[in-house]
Amino acid sequence: ALIAKGKNTYETNCAACHGDKGQGTVGPNLTDDYWIYGNTPQDVEKIIAEGSSAKGMPSWKSLHDKKKIRELVVYIASLQNTNPSNSKPPEGKPGKLQ
Repeated sequence: ALIAKGKNTYETNCAACHGDKGQGTVGPNLTDDYWIYGNTPQDVEKIIAEGSSAKGMPSWKSLHDKKKIRELVVYIASLQNTNPSNSKPPEGKPGKLQ
């Protein structure tokens, strides 16, 4: 259920930059084992909530509460190693989302 809720939010708010399958477009690929801001769920929650003006990532905390952001993280975790076609090359440091 969390994955389905996270997917709905992802499709509405994240897919434009991260691709419909998490493969990355303007934003980084979310399906590989490379992370710009850290590979823990807390790291991913923080970047979703706070954003990064240096990388063009908007802050989503004004639109999504902590529960919805956690659902997004669960959905992103479900994308790991799905290897969609036309994936953007790795960015950041290697590490599995834990």
